[in-house]
Amino acid sequence: MAKPIYFYGIHAVDALLEHRPLDGLSLFVQQGRESDSHVQAIMAEAEANGISIQPTQKDKLTQLCGSPQHQGVVLNARPLGFADEGLLDTIIGREQCLLLVLDQITDAHNFGACYVPQ
Repeated sequence: MAKPIYFYGIHAVDALLEHRPLDGLSLFVQQGRESDSHVQAIMAEAEANGISIQPTQKDKLTQLCGSPQHQGVVLNARPLGFADEGLLDTIIGREQCLLLVLDQITDAHNFGACYVPQ
């Protein structure tokens, strides 16, 4: 069986639920954070998509995702598949191309800050 994949942080979890809600398996929410409006919205989205919600202690969330930067929410979800070799064929055929490779982006706003308009 494959190792579980955990996504964490309010923006990362929110983005995953918005764009790939069927990939969510279990949402772990820090006990005491249920009244936060951002966390409430995430919980509502998870519930609407049949994702189980587990109240969890803060230290357990840190253990699940391997980081204290979870902002009280951790989502166990199916991983997104890798791009296939056709991507390289598309890039090679272009006169100009900007390829941006990012690793360990945990906040969707950090990803958005990397956008380069053409």
